[in-house]
Amino acid sequence: MKKKIVSLALSLSTIFTIAAGNTMNASASCSGWTREPGWYISCDWSDRCGIAWAFPGTCYEVGTKIRYCNENGRQVKKTSKFYERNGCCA
Repeated sequence: MKKKIVSLALSLSTIFTIAAGNTMNASASCSGWTREPGWYISCDWSDRCGIAWAFPGTCYEVGTKIRYCNENGRQVKKTSKFYERNGCCA
């Protein structure tokens, strides 16, 4: 009997936690991230890449991305720098 009560309590706790998390995310409505024009590709020649490090450098995409969020009824622009690996430099 105790196992059933504990199991029910844990299940309800999980459901309420998930529901509360979904509500919080919905209140902070933001667009998806998009890249600003002007991003570029960079090669890091000190970081070898590929199978058995066959290529001389690792390729990265570098730039800024933006999104817009609704905060207290105002549209706010958020920016973030990115440095994402994109394969190997030949």
